[in-house]
Amino acid sequence: MCFVLLPEKVHCAVVLGSRLRGEQKVNFNLLSNDDVLRQIEGKTVLIVKIPQADRRQRPVFVGQVPHNGTYRRYNDGDHKCTTGEVNRMFSDQSE
Repeated sequence: MCFVLLPEKVHCAVVLGSRLRGEQKVNFNLLSNDDVLRQIEGKTVLIVKIPQADRRQRPVFVGQVPHNGTYRRYNDGDHKCTTGEVNRMFSDQSE
């Protein structure tokens, strides 16, 4: 999770939201307003907390090609998924 103090909180949140709504960036937007803005010690900060997608929503990918833009979060960061992992996610959607 990344914490950033921003003077223009509303503008940044609107830009983030509009970019995520376009399918050219992300095929499925998991974020809600509660995942983005927070008050900490009287200051408004932009915190992007990305919730886990359930199996019916996976894979969530960046760009327009699932096999090139799907990542999996592990303890040490995000790692690009293999073709087999992406194919399993598609299979798991219907179970």
